[in-house]
Amino acid sequence: VFLLCWTLVDPLKWQRVPTGEWSSRGQCESEGVAHVAFLILCFVTNIAALILACYEAYRARRIDDEYSESKWVAISLGGM
Repeated sequence: VFLLCWTLVDPLKWQRVPTGEWSSRGQCESEGVAHVAFLILCFVTNIAALILACYEAYRARRIDDEYSESKWVAISLGGM
C-alpha cells in the first residue's frame, strides 16, 4: 500500500547523465519531497515488524519441544 501511494504521489523518473563520449550513467530519482516521508514510513514499518517478531520469539522461548517448530522453520529457511 505504501509503495502504491508513493508511486502515485511522487513517481520515480529515470535520469541519464553522460559521463563520456560513448558512456553514460543513469538512475531513478524522485522529483518531489514526498519520497522522504514514504522512506521513513517504510523504515518504521520494517522496524515495527522486527520488534514484533522479536517479542513473539521471546514469548515462545519456553514452549515445549513437542509444540516448538522454530528449529524446522530455521532449517527450511536455511535451505532456501
